[in-house]
Amino acid sequence: MKNPVTKTILFYSSSMNLLVGLICGWLYWQNGLLAAIMCHMLFHLIWYMFERFEFKFYESKYSN
Repeated sequence: MKNPVTKTILFYSSSMNLLVGLICGWLYWQNGLLAAIMCHMLFHLIWYMFERFEFKFYESKYSN
């Protein structure tokens, strides 16, 4: 099953990648590669929990 790529999805993915890229790049510049890698891993862990919570919220709100 294919999901359509909407403008919202493109904006969401582009803006989040830009934000994380800037933060990790700054950390790499200031503190080195290990700090950037840790930031990237922590971002994914935290964002995964946020998306799970938000998905459950919308699923319960909009289900029949």
